[in-house]
Amino acid sequence: MSIFTKKISALTDNIKNDITIMGLENKKLALQKSITNEIAEIQGKITRKYEELGRFTHDLYIENQIPREIFAQHIDGIEQLIKLTEEKNEKISEISQRYDEEISIIKNSHKTQEPPQEKVEKSDLPADDSSPVCPECNNPYLPEEDVFCKSCGNKLSDL
Repeated sequence: MSIFTKKISALTDNIKNDITIMGLENKKLALQKSITNEIAEIQGKITRKYEELGRFTHDLYIENQIPREIFAQHIDGIEQLIKLTEEKNEKISEISQRYDEEISIIKNSHKTQEPPQEKVEKSDLPADDSSPVCPECNNPYLPEEDVFCKSCGNKLSDL
């Protein structure tokens, strides 16, 4: 397998991994957005409960009647909604952690493996030591034969 083929293969693997990572990140964001919308809905309910509580308090205050059971019902409802919001926020954190761990595993397990570089043997070079060298890796090359550096793949034809 040539260095060029190895590099293309490594590049293809990296692209596949990047696509997988993007898919996971998109799924994570979609799940988080869905839960964030649920939280906004719950917070809207909390606001409405506060409004009801304020109206009841105002009305009862005006009438000089403030029954404790009405307050307890609304306060309990608000506390339940606050707890639900906290649970949803924890779920967002769990989703983020789970997907971040999965993404990290993919990133760490599929790091680009540079293909081994082929070295040009001295016997492949002309007898004199005036052979040109690649400007990228300083490996000698044969200008009559080599279009790309056998070591790093740099294009040599323009040199």
